[in-house]
Amino acid sequence: MYYPPYMRATPYVFGTLMGYVLFLIKSGKIKASLSKTTVVLGWACSAALCIGVILAAQPLIDKAHHPYRVAEHALYAGLHRVAWALGTSWVLMACILGYGGLVNALLSCRIFTVLGRLGYGIFLTHAAVQMVDVGTVRTSHYYSDFKTVSVIYVCVNSRDPNNSLRHVQSSMEK
Repeated sequence: MYYPPYMRATPYVFGTLMGYVLFLIKSGKIKASLSKTTVVLGWACSAALCIGVILAAQPLIDKAHHPYRVAEHALYAGLHRVAWALGTSWVLMACILGYGGLVNALLSCRIFTVLGRLGYGIFLTHAAVQMVDVGTVRTSHYYSDFKTVSVIYVCVNSRDPNNSLRHVQSSMEK
């Protein structure tokens, strides 16, 4: 479902636009001084957007206590990536322009540099790993909570996850 490039277009476009705006600011073509009111409003909107994206997903997942409504799901599916991209764009912009404060100090810690590089390496290789995993399956998958947890457990605790995955899949199909 997430393979087509248009599924990732929103964050990519927002990141490209933010990079261009930062280029214009650094080159002096746009003035970058913000009033205190603008900074506070930007942080409040950013926090509201990001927290809203996280909290709005819970009722959509909780099918036992929340009835399915097409409009809610469509609205969330269509706008959550835009909202998250806007929220994180403000955080990055504020930190780069010197309005980050404590958030900038936290994000500038050395551990996040290491984790960022590790995460980027995983990002670059995960699609190939997923394609190999999907391409080696020769039977239908029937997912359950137990199977998901058992596959994760075996992958984390095994030295040869490919053989362990096949063992879990064959035992679940019996």
